[in-house]
Amino acid sequence: MSAVLHRNLKQLPVEASLSIRSSICRADDGSYVVDLSSGAGVTCLGHSCEMIKEAMLEQVDLMPYVHSASWTCEAVEQLAALLLKQVGWTDGGAVMFLNSGAEAVEAACKLAVQHHNEI
Repeated sequence: MSAVLHRNLKQLPVEASLSIRSSICRADDGSYVVDLSSGAGVTCLGHSCEMIKEAMLEQVDLMPYVHSASWTCEAVEQLAALLLKQVGWTDGGAVMFLNSGAEAVEAACKLAVQHHNEI
């Protein structure tokens, strides 16, 4: 029995022991299966990318977290500028970093209301 409320109440999900590149290792038999779950980061970056792990550790050593309502930092500003450049927005524009699709939809609704109120 599990203390976690899983999606299927009658059957536990397969336990993973390791993930690397685009595969996940099954804990029960050690076999690898391709991860087709399309998690946001994994879809385009893969599991356990050394370059990403090193960058994350470097950032955690510098500053693991600051609340975006009161603070910004060089890494956030650089990423936002890079994303705008990637989509071709060289004059104006801004990026909003959020945690989920639900948060993004809520922010879009609030921005639409704000835009309507301003005009």
